[in-house]
Amino acid sequence: MFINRLKATVADGNLQSAIVCIYKHMGDLLVEGRFDNCNSLLERVDPNSCDKDLLLSFLMATATAGKVLPARKLLYEGTRNRFLRELGKNETKELLDNLV
Repeated sequence: MFINRLKATVADGNLQSAIVCIYKHMGDLLVEGRFDNCNSLLERVDPNSCDKDLLLSFLMATATAGKVLPARKLLYEGTRNRFLRELGKNETKELLDNLV
C-alpha cells in the first residue's frame, strides 16, 4: 500500500524521497484522470498521525483538483485542526491559506 511505503520511507529517514513520491504518484493519477483512485488514497491519509510535511505535500499535489476530490476537503480540515492544535493560528494560516 502506498501510504505504508511512505511511512516506511520516512521512518528510514528519507522524508524528501517520500515527498517526491507523493508528487509523482498523485500527479500521475491526476494526469491519467484516475480521480477515484486519488480520492481513495486521500481518504486513507490520517491527518493526526501522518508527518506534517507529507500532509502539506498531499494538499499541494492535489490543489488543482480539489473540486473533483471530496476527500481532499476532509484531509484539509483534519490537517487544519491538527495544525491549529500543534502550531497555533498564525502558523496554520501561513501554511494552509493557499491550499484551501
